[in-house]
Amino acid sequence: MLFFLCIIHGTAQVDPEIDTRLERRIHTFQHTSLPYRLYVPDYYDPGRQYPLLLFLHGARWSGSDNVSQLDNEFAVYWVQDSIQALDPAFVVYPQCPSGHSWESVSGVISDFPLNPVMATAADLLDSLIREFRIDENRIYIAGKSMGGLGAYGMISRDPGRFAAAVIAAGNYVYRDISEISRIPFWLLQARLDDVIPVEQSRHMVDLLEAAGQSFIFTHCNFHTDICAQLSRSAVDQAIQEGGHSFYSEFDTSGHQIEPKVVRTYGLHQWVYRQRQTSTAVAKAGQRFQKAVRIYPNPFNEQSVIRYFLSERGTVRIGIFDIRGRKVADVLDEIEQAGTHDVVFDGSFLNAGIYIAEIKAGNRLNRLKLVMIK
Repeated sequence: MLFFLCIIHGTAQVDPEIDTRLERRIHTFQHTSLPYRLYVPDYYDPGRQYPLLLFLHGARWSGSDNVSQLDNEFAVYWVQDSIQALDPAFVVYPQCPSGHSWESVSGVISDFPLNPVMATAADLLDSLIREFRIDENRIYIAGKSMGGLGAYGMISRDPGRFAAAVIAAGNYVYRDISEISRIPFWLLQARLDDVIPVEQSRHMVDLLEAAGQSFIFTHCNFHTDICAQLSRSAVDQAIQEGGHSFYSEFDTSGHQIEPKVVRTYGLHQWVYRQRQTSTAVAKAGQRFQKAVRIYPNPFNEQSVIRYFLSERGTVRIGIFDIRGRKVADVLDEIEQAGTHDVVFDGSFLNAGIYIAEIKAGNRLNRLKLVMIK
């Protein structure tokens, strides 16, 4: 355990051994920079693949000191010696700038691209996959409060990327769960949370159960209103038998549930058993499909076309009218892997409906584009 001594950076208090073991880095994507900390497994062997967990912190740990995001038990839980000895894994901790949020929209998820902060975090994952031997079938995400909201947002836009999610006191703000209904979740919350109502997590359980998921209740079961903690042997059995999703509702008050979260038996054992079942090729294609966005849409002069590439390649973007005639060439270039934005200036077009065609390798997307004047 690594929780005894602390280094104080302003108001942040972090175990000195952890502070030393996590690399300090900065990732920049499209003019947005995020400081982040990276845990590289001891005795990293580039000849084998490793899982990776992305941790998104809550609002109180925002800033630019590149240390505050480590100042809670839930964050540093994943780099404890006892856990890393069983499951060596990369853990990455980006820090959200003060005054910003991981997520900033609500409604229909397909209408909104990632905001610049979240887009930079997503590109950070891509860069780490290129730099290290990461098992793309074992990429996980965890978040608390604002970080839970961000985790929901990232999963909803890129459901083919994550093998499992751990969300503590998170808020789901979208109208539809179809994008995430097959992903294994472990949701945790206090029954008397005074910041995020417990009904948020309960509602997510209800929605996911209605979509076919089965949940194992480790503490309070709100369906029966019985609070009885599941025994360790029962949790072990559920994990061994492939329990898909878990819900832990603590019969306590308050929003700071990190001490309860890290003492929830079976959490890391369950996480690292989860694996994507689709192939890397299928996931890459799915991520390209999910990542293509046009905003604003409708537009009156300019619109942004956002797309994701899983690998370097040629991208061609053209605009066609409803009769199939090309009216504009937007892009024909070789692009690096990652998320890209290209601005389309359609001020010369008449009002009406157009089709944006995005080609990358053998993948093709066509999206409706509405010009209004």
